[in-house]
Amino acid sequence: MAYGIILLPADPGPLTRLSAETARLADPIMHLGTDAPPHVSVVHADVPAETAMALWTELTARHRMDVALRFTGLMFAPIAPGDPYVPEGGVYCGLECARSAALLELHEAARSWLDAAQAPMLSPSGARFRPHLTLSVLRAAPSGVVPLPGPLFGADMRFRAALGRLGPYGTFPEIVATA
Repeated sequence: MAYGIILLPADPGPLTRLSAETARLADPIMHLGTDAPPHVSVVHADVPAETAMALWTELTARHRMDVALRFTGLMFAPIAPGDPYVPEGGVYCGLECARSAALLELHEAARSWLDAAQAPMLSPSGARFRPHLTLSVLRAAPSGVVPLPGPLFGADMRFRAALGRLGPYGTFPEIVATA
């Protein structure tokens, strides 16, 4: 079973609304909603529930579990067929995040713990760690005007850590624990 340490926004409303707007640009494979809450992933790992809970317990005991994040850009990128998160391929639409010290510290702590436990990580880590918030996955590149998330740029947003079960398309339909 796969789990993730993720960061959930204090106010998901603006992100969910922007996801709905981007999903209207082209046929969506995935967009944010009830079974796909907005989140920024810290790490994903293929581990049993007990191991995921042990990692969560370790992190919450030793690290700050609320983080301020700043979005730096809106990105569209092709996803090749065969991708582990989007097997059929498509177009990623998401917000890129600044690599803050607090975020990198939490990522490194989770990564180190999983390395020590010899638990296989599913998400890119270390130097390849790219913090982002997926708004939607589209079947094709959008045509037409892309809504710019002006109010989401230039200001920090509060996020709190959570442990979730990894679902289809990198979503987290089941949140197991929150800070």
